[in-house]
Parts: sequence; C-alpha cells; structure tokens
Amino acid sequence: AFNILINIGQGVIISSIVEKRNIENIDISFSNLSVFLDTNFIFALLGLSDVETEKAAKELIGLIKEHRNISLKLLPFTLDEIISFLNRAMRDYSSVYYNEEIPLTGARYILSKWNKTDIQMLINDVEEKLNREFGIVTVYDYNQKLYDEDDISKLNEFKIDKMPTQKSVEHDSNAIEWIEKLRGKKVTSIEDSKYLFLSLDHRLFRYVTRFHEGSKPEVITPEALTAILW
Repeated sequence: AFNILINIGQGVIISSIVEKRNIENIDISFSNLSVFLDTNFIFALLGLSDVETEKAAKELIGLIKEHRNISLKLLPFTLDEIISFLNRAMRDYSSVYYNEEIPLTGARYILSKWNKTDIQMLINDVEEKLNREFGIVTVYDYNQKLYDEDDISKLNEFKIDKMPTQKSVEHDSNAIEWIEKLRGKKVTSIEDSKYLFLSLDHRLFRYVTRFHEGSKPEVITPEALTAILW
C-alpha cells in the first residue's frame, strides 16, 4: 500500500524540510495541527476506492493518531458533499448505475455493486461512523461561504480537462479559503501550519502551490504527509 504513498511527487513540502534537516533525521513536531479531510480521502476510508488506496489511507490515519497534537476533522460542507454523492447513488440506482452506456469509475463503480439498503445505512450513519472508527469530528462552525466567483473561475480553468462539476469546484475553493482564514497569517514552515486540507487530488495541490512562493500551501497530499510523519 505504501507504494502509493511513498511516490512523492510533491517535492515542494518535502524539500523545504530537507533543507533544514539531515535527511536521515527528520524530526517534525506539530503543535495542535488540525487536518481536514477531503471527500476523496473519506471515500478511501469508507472502502469506496481501490483496495490499495483504502489500505494506504487507513495506514496514514494510524500514523496521524500516533501524534497526539494532530486532530482529524471534517468541514460541514465536505460532509454535505459526501451525503449528496451517496444520495445520488440511491436516486440513480436503476437508471444510471446499470446503464452500460455510462462508464463507472471509482466510488460510483463500487456503489453500483452495493444494494440500496447498504447505501441508505451508510447515509444514515456516515458521520457517526467516521467519528467512531477514525476519530474524525465535523466542525459545524466552519460552514460559511468564503470563496468568490474569481476563485471559482481560476480553479475551474486549472482543472478544466478533468471536467469538474460546479459543486466540486465550489467545495474545493471553500475548503482552501477556510484553511487560509483559520491560519490567519502566512505560514513559512510546515510545523507551524496549524491547519491543513488533506486531499488525494494532486491537481488541487498543484493549483494552490502556484500562489505560495515562500509559504506553505493549504492543501497537502497523503504522500507528503506520510513522508513527514513516517
């Protein structure tokens, strides 16, 4: 599973650490770091991804839990996105999930193998399940819309070849804005980040790094965080 995680394509964060420390003795000490999880990472934890990604995600959660000063959190609009996706799976169970004309990938494909009762049970229990099994807490205070149309336009243009939905772009833009707001200042070292948004979306990571010369981006990938904590 760690073949997925150790393939570091995100040298921006790692190289900045290595510049300050011997590669054989990286010792990162976080102080009250809150890691907010993206929908795609939650899907991996819920088994709505390939087996290797699920295993790697769960192992990373184990690494995080070894650090008492790191807490796992969920933005309320991320929870909404998860539930909306599952609700669409319920509504489209017959009309979409078994239409051979429409290719199914990722979570959509896996859910096509579930029965409706199991999907509904997950919808009803998803927030409690994430807290019970992984210690993830939804922070309902952070639900305000902070992005503007310029944010949406820039991110949509950057991800255009992936054909993102409007709602997914709005979600990602709001997550970035919330991490920036919570930090309240420019962050120059990963140890002082305080808040990070953990996402499997490498394109989102590359997008935010464009605006962070000399500072640490709001988004981090599982590969980068694993390398830091390992």
